[in-house]
Amino acid sequence: MAMTAMGIDTTQVTLINPATTSDIFSKILCPLGFIHLEPASKQMMKNAAGDISASGDQSWIYIYNEGDADLTPGDLAARSGNGAAVALSTATDAASAIVGVAQHTIPSQAAGFILRKGWGLVQFSSAGLKNNNIIPTRAGADGAADPQGILTDAGALEFWGDNIGHLTQDVGDDELLEAWLDCSG
Repeated sequence: MAMTAMGIDTTQVTLINPATTSDIFSKILCPLGFIHLEPASKQMMKNAAGDISASGDQSWIYIYNEGDADLTPGDLAARSGNGAAVALSTATDAASAIVGVAQHTIPSQAAGFILRKGWGLVQFSSAGLKNNNIIPTRAGADGAADPQGILTDAGALEFWGDNIGHLTQDVGDDELLEAWLDCSG
């Protein structure tokens, strides 16, 4: 596991299974809500295949998954209560509730980093969005973005609110894709 300057890796996960709130704080590796900026130069070193899509700064936030479901790669994580506790997003979550997107599995009752900004994976529940469109905030299947109803018949974007990122390719049904993420929850 490659360490960052903060001494832990963004893929490191800590199982907590708390009996009390104080159990959470005694087992986490850094403060909940801590934001780590991984510079573009670090991203280029990670991508030995020469694919430039992994370049650029990435902003990660340390969270506690208090939901009943695991966060898996591409799942949208929404604020669940106070602080940096999150759970798998639902169809009613707005952009202001989406904290970030899981890039690796974070089990229920565990703490770890999710991606807030930068190139990363996002899960889509159905087809409908095209290259160069925004990623809508509305969730489909739990934890997945749902592009249905966003495009007009002519294929033009029907802008109806905030978003959590930008697509660089067309979306198919139940697809995990790379995209530029910009979550502000």
